[in-house]
Amino acid sequence: MIMRGERLNVIRCADPYTKLLMASYNLVGRYNTFNRCPVSCYLTQATVQMLSDAVVTPACPLVNEMPKSRESHHQILSDINSWCDSEPQPVFSRYSSKPLTIGCPTMQLTPQTMYVVTVGVIVVFVIVAWYYRRNKHNHPELYYLDSDLHRHIIETKPGFTSPYRPPFWLQNNHVHTFIAALIPKVKMYFKREYINLDDDGAVALDWAQDQLDSLTDTSPILIVLPSLSACADDMAELCNTASKRGYRVVVFNKRGHGDSVLATPKLQGFGDAKDMRRCVEYLRDKYPEAKIVAAGSSAGSCLLMSYLSEYGADCLLATGVCICPGYDALDVFTKPMNNVYEFILLSSLKKILKKHAKMLSQLIDMRAATRATNFRDFDKQVYCKFYGYEDSLEYWKCQNPMRNILNISVPVMCITSLDDPIFMAKYIPFNMFRETSDWLLVTTNKGGHCGFIEESTLKPWSDRLALDYVDAVLEFQGAPK
Repeated sequence: MIMRGERLNVIRCADPYTKLLMASYNLVGRYNTFNRCPVSCYLTQATVQMLSDAVVTPACPLVNEMPKSRESHHQILSDINSWCDSEPQPVFSRYSSKPLTIGCPTMQLTPQTMYVVTVGVIVVFVIVAWYYRRNKHNHPELYYLDSDLHRHIIETKPGFTSPYRPPFWLQNNHVHTFIAALIPKVKMYFKREYINLDDDGAVALDWAQDQLDSLTDTSPILIVLPSLSACADDMAELCNTASKRGYRVVVFNKRGHGDSVLATPKLQGFGDAKDMRRCVEYLRDKYPEAKIVAAGSSAGSCLLMSYLSEYGADCLLATGVCICPGYDALDVFTKPMNNVYEFILLSSLKKILKKHAKMLSQLIDMRAATRATNFRDFDKQVYCKFYGYEDSLEYWKCQNPMRNILNISVPVMCITSLDDPIFMAKYIPFNMFRETSDWLLVTTNKGGHCGFIEESTLKPWSDRLALDYVDAVLEFQGAPK
């Protein structure tokens, strides 16, 4: 007879069928060891009854070979049923001196309960099926002018024709944007180097230190341009993926950004490409045999556009990728923006101002700058002082990445989400991509701003696609890799 409170796994029996019954009971019954659980008790009885019916039956040839074990099987089943049907009794747990209740009454599955369970299963199935059906054909849309380069890209890189599936819980663009910013990034190690500029200023280059042993003098160099106030750690996922693909990765930090030293009382303007030009020339002189490419995110992609359009055929870059670019930044930053995003972006810039307050207070009114509640007021108090513009409208006309866009002479790809809450779809110049031979636009229905989190990996899908594009362009150009 099995006593209440006794662990069934101490019963020793040479009969393998009895052992199977004991194991099944311990599996489903262990959850009600210290509390009253009708579901666990029901599962216990159902499992034991099923196994007993399957094993102890005259129709089973295995049982016929072991007729002496039938009584033990029936005895175990009877003891377990008696234990489940009995009243709870107080016993003492080894974890507490207070009495605990063991044992539970048999659970009765009423028609109402079965109905609720059935409906619940159907609802879950319908939701899952709807989600996967909805995303089954969510392929990225490609906008381009037919050319040998674009045919090579599409034929050799399946990522451009494969669906992008964000997690089901990131269907909202605002949630997707915030979660993407909060997801912990992979740990990367960087070595900082400062580059002196012509006006006695300095910018910081952060060199990725992973996979250095596999690099050669001809390994392509990837310049990573972070977003508005981001740093190398924020771009770690892209840097890590690129390092594993054989790129020498370096992150370009604008003056005073990325926790760098500010040598002169000036911050780099949104579309001022002179500092980046100095760094590209430095990289070319340091690795003359290597191809140089660039990838920018958000405001970093706008800086890349400004650089490519300003220097045209003399840009010294083989190709570039812009992830969530602003396109017409003049409209984005001079017209009302979502209050939440404007507050967050301005707060990040004000944090940089406060860090360099001693240096910057020589030119700007720190009190007025930190009190600004929109970009027009902030730019007037900060960047207009650095560059001598009368107001923010004049500043953005000169800093707009689209000012000389047709001057770009190298292949460029832009990745944009149509639900981007900051750089919205209405700013995308679709016709420009259809009419320019070396331009490629990739859009997705979901992705938020600089999100593009993948369902399977929870990593940015845009990073992988950006590197696929760069790989394909370098292959097309015949560059060593």
